[in-house]
Amino acid sequence: MQETVNLDLKDKKILYELYNDARQSNNAIAKKVGLSREAVDYRIKNLEKKGIIEKYITLVDNDALGYTSYNVYISLSNVNEKEIDHIANVLSEMPFVKWVAICSGQWDLVITIAARDKFHLDALLDEIYNKFKHIKQYDILTTIKVFKDVDIIFLMPQKKIVYKEKGAKKEVKLDKEDKEILLALSENARMNVVDISKTVMLTPEAISYRIKKLQKSKIIRSFRASIDISKLGYLWCMLLCEIKNLPRQKEKEFIDFCNQNKNIFFVDKLIGKWQLRVELLAENLFHFHSLLTQLRNALSDSMSSYELLMVFRSYKETSFLKGM
Repeated sequence: MQETVNLDLKDKKILYELYNDARQSNNAIAKKVGLSREAVDYRIKNLEKKGIIEKYITLVDNDALGYTSYNVYISLSNVNEKEIDHIANVLSEMPFVKWVAICSGQWDLVITIAARDKFHLDALLDEIYNKFKHIKQYDILTTIKVFKDVDIIFLMPQKKIVYKEKGAKKEVKLDKEDKEILLALSENARMNVVDISKTVMLTPEAISYRIKKLQKSKIIRSFRASIDISKLGYLWCMLLCEIKNLPRQKEKEFIDFCNQNKNIFFVDKLIGKWQLRVELLAENLFHFHSLLTQLRNALSDSMSSYELLMVFRSYKETSFLKGM
């Protein structure tokens, strides 16, 4: 059984700050949470040691770079836990795979891949399908709009999330140095500019300037601590919902509902068999039932059916990949 780690309020505040901006200094975090820098240093190292913070990632706008993300749900046959673990690890090493997680329900694995076009997508799917003899079937869903981006607001319930709908973005071309910087930051969003300059042949000042430019142009969306949710004692529940009709006004009301509920982790609108994905973080099964009831009431007659997946472990989480 996964060991749950209890966090005090200071740890939660530090975790929240790192989740929202992993690149800010420990001095800045110390001022916000009311601790010394040394105390913050110690607590961050402890959160890393316990595996609550797995790594620090940089979120990049793939659409602006000419890539579309596809969610692939995979069902396996005749496999044990060790074999599923092996498949998840192999998938994590494959190019253009952004996210890998194991789950229960109709699907055993869910992955996110980034593809340039339909031909690239077809080649990636063929590679995955041919690599593993245990794949029984798979389904693909594409995100067309994010209603609520991932946030650990459940740790800080007094905080409020403000939804801002994003408009279409123009495709941006990056040069070799920008790509090298993004690749370094995708491995460690907290890497300092001096260390980045050792791999990217630019001065620390030039790298700092380019990072700020990438942020200003919204290519870099944010810097985030990647957190092992299971160690915080929550059930990670993913609902794939079939929606018959969701008028614009009702959609807006549903978005408001999601942003007011601190245990709704992520929501997006999809193209495919299912039209809505809702991820919940529940304290236990009774809490999940309560959240599900609230969700069904919020969607009222619009949701005709749903499929429940329990997400157990995330193997890989990244945003910018080599080759982009």
